[in-house]
Amino acid sequence: PKGCPKPDSYDLSPGGTKQTVSVIIPWLKESWQHLSGTMHALLHFTPDDLVEEYIFVSDGNEDSKEKELTALSAKVKVIALPERQGLIRAKMKGVEMAKAPVIVFMEAHCIVNHGWLEPLLHRLTLNDKTLAMPALDIIPQSNWHAYHKTPPIIWRYEWNLNLITGNPGRLKKG
Repeated sequence: PKGCPKPDSYDLSPGGTKQTVSVIIPWLKESWQHLSGTMHALLHFTPDDLVEEYIFVSDGNEDSKEKELTALSAKVKVIALPERQGLIRAKMKGVEMAKAPVIVFMEAHCIVNHGWLEPLLHRLTLNDKTLAMPALDIIPQSNWHAYHKTPPIIWRYEWNLNLITGNPGRLKKG
C-alpha cells in the first residue's frame, strides 16, 4: 500500500543470517477450495527463500489430502492425526516437526497478499521476542472470492491470552 516500504527493503538478515519460517496450518473439515486456495496464495506471494516448509496438520480428518497437498510443492509436509486432538495439540504437533527458527501459524482458509511475510520477519529482527501478527481482512466463508478490507485496528494479547482489538483513535478511520 501507499506509504509502506517495499517488501525487499526490509533487513531480514540479523547477524548475516536470513530468517526462514515453518508455516504450520492445522485444519479440520476444510474444503479443498480453501486448502488449495491458501496454498496457492502462499506459493504465489511468499518468497521461496524465506520458507523452510509448509506443515499441514490434519486434525482427525477422514482424508488428510496428503497426496493433493504434497503435489502443490516439495516444501509441503502433512501430519495426519488419526483422531481429533484439538487446535492446540494439532499446532504443537506441527511445532515438533518444524525446522525453521521462526514459526508462522495460519488458518487453512487464508489468502495472503504481496509482501505479507517480510514486515513480520523484520519485526523479529528488531526484537526476537516479538509476537507479530498481520492485518486480517475478511473473506466470507460462503463466498471465497469476496473480500472486505478490515478497518484499521490494533490487536493485542492480554496476560490471560485473550485477543483484544481496538482503535485507540490514533489510526485513520476505515
